[in-house]
Amino acid sequence: MSDPNKIVRLVDFAAIETQAAEWVARLDAEPGSADLNAQFDAWKAVSQHHAEAASRLMGLWSELDVLSQLTPPITATAPSPRRSRNAADGAARRSSSLAESRVMLRAGLAACLVIMAGFGVWGLWANAPKTEVYDTAIGGQRTVNLSDGSSVQLNTNSRVEVRYSRAARDLRLVKGEAFFEVAPNKARPFSVYARDGVVRAVGTAFVVRLQPKGIEVTVTKGTVELASLASNKPIANLSRAQALPRHILTTVSAQKGTTEAALLPPSHQVEKLDLAPPEATRKLAWRQGMLVFTGESLPSVVADVSRYTDVQIEIADPALNSLKVGGYFKVGEVEPMLEALEGSFGVHVERLDAKHVRLSARL
Repeated sequence: MSDPNKIVRLVDFAAIETQAAEWVARLDAEPGSADLNAQFDAWKAVSQHHAEAASRLMGLWSELDVLSQLTPPITATAPSPRRSRNAADGAARRSSSLAESRVMLRAGLAACLVIMAGFGVWGLWANAPKTEVYDTAIGGQRTVNLSDGSSVQLNTNSRVEVRYSRAARDLRLVKGEAFFEVAPNKARPFSVYARDGVVRAVGTAFVVRLQPKGIEVTVTKGTVELASLASNKPIANLSRAQALPRHILTTVSAQKGTTEAALLPPSHQVEKLDLAPPEATRKLAWRQGMLVFTGESLPSVVADVSRYTDVQIEIADPALNSLKVGGYFKVGEVEPMLEALEGSFGVHVERLDAKHVRLSARL
């Protein structure tokens, strides 16, 4: 599957490289400018890519600048009285000419540096970490084994982006729900970005689910750090998420025999909950291809079942909203649930067509 983010990365790297080259040339033209150096430091602080490009181009400039120093120096000789005036005039002309040559050479080197930066983008892009995209259709599930020994199990109608580098393991849950089992590596933090939140772990296991009311995180092993990202607009891709500053909110952990969950709503006021074993089992049953209900309301059950099918289930009778449902159902199989509702819960099931079912109270 193609990844449109790759195009964005190429353009971003090109701009950063060109800007770095221009900064180096400006600093050489205005040495000792405190204001210019402060502006350059602020530009480098924008991201790790800016800082790396600046370091690389500064080093390249230092190497190229050596060339401008290779013009032979003017050496003074003691002229004879008869030729002293002509010699002095000639020396002045040569000195001026050499100075102009050095200026022209340095200007040429600066232009060369910018051009080299542009051509260097292709090498940077080729060596830059690539973003892999994995997804599932409605009703589908998939487990992806990652290169470091970690794994991602995607639930129905889910998508995750994965970008590994030598320094970090970054993922983004674009939609749906996923279980992450993280191979320990303190030198390479494992971060899952989801909307305007980020879950960071070292060696843990946890679920992240995108819900209308917020980001739900359920930790089954170890501890994760939950943070928010500073953004006033939707985060469109992993590159954008990585560049944003994060604000640590809390930690979520699982002690032996316990499971802890947290909900990060848009307000960033974290809600935490210790899950009893039956509730934890119910929430994670999808990993075994099952849906488990232990007295949830019918609207809640219908909403959960509908995640795994394109069949529209309509509750036409408000009297059914308070109906409590319990049972085990295989994900994606709607008919067994409808049969259970008819046979055990007093619900009338009307099949309007192959993709539309209406529920009402039995008369």
